[in-house]
Amino acid sequence: MTAIDPLLRDLAPRVPGAVVRHRAHLLKPAGDRDAARDHHARAARTTLSLPERRYLEERARQR
Repeated sequence: MTAIDPLLRDLAPRVPGAVVRHRAHLLKPAGDRDAARDHHARAARTTLSLPERRYLEERARQR
């Protein structure tokens, strides 16, 4: 994850919440399911899009 951190930080000012969303999607396949759930929940709280919020909340509930 640390290799892409600079790229995610560069994206953050232009797309609020993008870092948290992208990190969540990368953490799950990396095997860190608890952190992925936490990031999905955080991303759900930051988005203004209702469909995206629902999607992220569903991902946060997945085991």
